[in-house]
Order: sequence, then C-alpha cells, then structure tokens
Amino acid sequence: MLKKGDKRGSSLIEMVLVLCIIALFALGTIPLILSGSNAYNDISKNQLLEGDARIAVSFIQMKLKQNDVNGNISVQDSGLGSNALRIQWTEAKNTFTYIYFHEEKLMEYISINGQKPDPALSQTIAEIKGFDINLSEKGNEVLYDVEYESKGRVKRISSRVELRSEKAEGGSLQ
Repeated sequence: MLKKGDKRGSSLIEMVLVLCIIALFALGTIPLILSGSNAYNDISKNQLLEGDARIAVSFIQMKLKQNDVNGNISVQDSGLGSNALRIQWTEAKNTFTYIYFHEEKLMEYISINGQKPDPALSQTIAEIKGFDINLSEKGNEVLYDVEYESKGRVKRISSRVELRSEKAEGGSLQ
C-alpha cells in the first residue's frame, strides 16, 4: 500500500514532467512563430512596393487621359538623364507638368516658361526602382514601364495609353 506522502511525490514528479513537456513544446513553436512573422513582414513589404508601382502606373494613366488634347502631350529629355512625360496646360500655354524618374522616385514638377525639372521643387509620386517612357513609332501611343523590387528581384509593369488626339510630339532618347 502506498502512503499518503508517496502519492504527493508522484504527483510532484508528474507535474514537473508536464512542465518539461510544455517547455519543449514552447521551444519547438518559437521558430515556427518567428518564421511566420518573417514571412508576414516580407509579404507586407512586397505588397507595399507593388502598391507604389501600381500608384505610379495609375497616376500616369490618369494624367494622360485628363490631358489628351491636341499637342499637349510629349516625351522629352528631363535634363536629369531620363525621359519625361511633358504635359502642356490647356489654361496656361507657358505652363507644363513634367513626370520623370530621379533617384528611385517618380516625380512631378510644374514648370513655368518651359524650364527643366528641378528635383528640389518636385513632388514625389511614388518610390520605384525604374521608369522608362517613350512614344510609339506612330506617335499615337505612350508606352511606359515602371519597375519595382519584389523578393529581391526587379519586376516591371508595362503599360500603354492610346492617345485620342493627334500625334504626340517628341520621341525616345537612347
């Protein structure tokens, strides 16, 4: 027969064993929780970067469609080493909007009297990895690529907007 004291000793050992099993289980789940958290952070970061690229594409499409009037749209050198979309304002013939790429940012600059874009006075539209804009050979379409980084690789969103007005001016620079 077991004495009352022996029964307490076995329940203490059982409790220590249960605590050890729980500790082992907790130690085994920590790497799983950490890897899930890292995966969530990576996915969130990639979605933000892709979202910025889609904002850039949408912004350019909106500007092109809003300003598709005879001769108001052209592609020109930004003066900063890349092409820029140049939109002449309908209300003020000497005022232009430049949309261009500079230092991993898509920028918008309002120019009076045709001056070239100044990054210090420009508004950032979106942070992206690259941007290229050109006119089609016929001059009736604006073709552009927005590049962004996802999972350590550069991805590209290509788009084209067909102009309803007469041919746009300008061309591609190599």
